[in-house]
Amino acid sequence: MKTAPRSTPSGLVWIPGGTFTMGQAPIFESEAPNPPHPVELSPFWIGAHPVTRAEYSVFAEATGAAAPPSAGRPELDAPDRPVVNVSYAEALRYCAWAGGTLPTEAQWELAARGFDGRRYPWGDDPPDERRACFAEDWNRGGPSPTGAHPAGASPFGCHDMAGNVWSWCLDAFRADAHLERTRLGRDPCVGGATRVRPLRGGCWRSIESRLQSAYRNWSHEIARHTTIGFRLCVSTV
Repeated sequence: MKTAPRSTPSGLVWIPGGTFTMGQAPIFESEAPNPPHPVELSPFWIGAHPVTRAEYSVFAEATGAAAPPSAGRPELDAPDRPVVNVSYAEALRYCAWAGGTLPTEAQWELAARGFDGRRYPWGDDPPDERRACFAEDWNRGGPSPTGAHPAGASPFGCHDMAGNVWSWCLDAFRADAHLERTRLGRDPCVGGATRVRPLRGGCWRSIESRLQSAYRNWSHEIARHTTIGFRLCVSTV
């Protein structure tokens, strides 16, 4: 079994293995498919919070990697905010340096909602300002400091899995991902030639329905945006 990677300020949360029901019935006709389907996962570690600016700065200084572009306002570039404007490849490089990788969609969803099929990380009640950073004004809003909404934590103690910043996931983004996971079996990571990657969790701009743990969004892997961040995952297999 792998041990936890190097220590980071945000820490890691242990997610036990098992089978859970991933997905739910769609809300919108245009929503990317994620119908209910069983997925079996081995135990893994995942970041308790999204990777912060401070954590990414340590990586940049240690490796010579470029710092991400400014988020546009000084308060949004504070060390305790989620790092944003990081592409999929840049997020992967950070994770490899830290001893892990990005979570698969299945790992992310289990860490967000647990084994009981809850709609949001905290349960089935709709989001509010105590639980998540969302529905912010484009010109005046932005991500909150990580961990600023403890009432919104997942059943395993993961913070900011609804709102704040979208999270890159490791898989290729495919409409038939649920079928591919069934074919792959345990610990699925959906592959494909596409350079489009899944995003999960909603962001500080999202309406409340996008914060649901089963909701799938996507972006091209070269994208850098003030609404997109990531978190570290470490497998045990």
